[in-house]
Amino acid sequence: MPEKSKFKTAIILISVFLCLIIFYRIFSNVRAKKALEVNSINEMPVEVSKVFNGKIDERILLTGTIHPTAEVAVYSKFSGKLEKINKDVGDRVNRGEIIAIVEHKDLLLQVEQAEASLSVAKASCEQARVNYENAGEDLERMKNLFKDGTISKQQFDTAKNKFENTQAQLKLAEAQANNLQTATLKLAKEKLSDSYITAPISGIITLRNYDAGAMVSTSTSSNNNAIFKIEDIDVVHALTNVAEVDLQKIKEGLESQIIVAAFPGQIFQGKVTKITPSLDIVTRTSAVEIEISNKDHKLKSGFFANIIISANKISDALLVPKNAVLLKEGKNIAFVVNGGTAHLRRIETGLRDDKNIQVLKGLKEGDEVVISGINELEDGAKVTKEKI
Repeated sequence: MPEKSKFKTAIILISVFLCLIIFYRIFSNVRAKKALEVNSINEMPVEVSKVFNGKIDERILLTGTIHPTAEVAVYSKFSGKLEKINKDVGDRVNRGEIIAIVEHKDLLLQVEQAEASLSVAKASCEQARVNYENAGEDLERMKNLFKDGTISKQQFDTAKNKFENTQAQLKLAEAQANNLQTATLKLAKEKLSDSYITAPISGIITLRNYDAGAMVSTSTSSNNNAIFKIEDIDVVHALTNVAEVDLQKIKEGLESQIIVAAFPGQIFQGKVTKITPSLDIVTRTSAVEIEISNKDHKLKSGFFANIIISANKISDALLVPKNAVLLKEGKNIAFVVNGGTAHLRRIETGLRDDKNIQVLKGLKEGDEVVISGINELEDGAKVTKEKI
């Protein structure tokens, strides 16, 4: 073969070899790129958050109604016409203060008559006492004369009978005077006193049903509207019902926050003062009472209240976001991301608030836990972390 032909053949072989090398490299790169794309498709994008130490305040959110410390309906003790109204709605009254008067001319007359009768009875009693004392002196004198034989036994017996009669008359007069004083006069004065209607408690008048001149009746009457309603609202109580699941977290003395629509943005402080020891069998809740100082009387009876009870507080707790914890087959779990793989961890939890959950066991500070797509994950799943 000529040298020129050999050279051409060598050139062709070298060219073919180089083309094969280039084709192989291009094909390998394409395969690697496709494999990378397949792997990327199989990796699930997730958001993660680090386990951290912080404060947690477990709060129980409730609703309730504001009630006064005491509420009393005030009635007249007898039927009659209102002579005078001394107080009106919104007025502050003290216990025992006269707030209205019922006409009592007849009652005044009854007192005067009873006093006059008592005066007569006392005078009769005094005269009976004088007669008794005189009869006693006569009896003593007649006794001495009888001993001396100066008078007969009949005369002595007459003096003795007179003494006994005056003694009986004195007892009768004293009984009559005492009866007039303790019964008739006392009753008349009590009726007169009842015409002056007084406040049974200190508080604020929140209702008045009658004006002066109106006819009023007793609480037992068919027309039994109260004249006044008085409420003690210096301290008020928020009454709420707590579900069975939260009841064991509630203790007397726990701090509470109360929010009402009338004062948006303002928080009233209170504390748990009473927990009903039994559950309502229908609602499965227990009544809880929260005491709130109300010196400025902003809180009114009947206000709807949003209540926040601070059940537990920890200043240095191991925490994860609420979205990081999943209840699966009765167990709390979380997924920890390490090297692009999500590892299932069983954990024990403690307090909860509206953002975070306390971790008691199963995680450590700094662990990266999945907080999105947790329901689709399995142990060992490949993931890619996304920024929050």
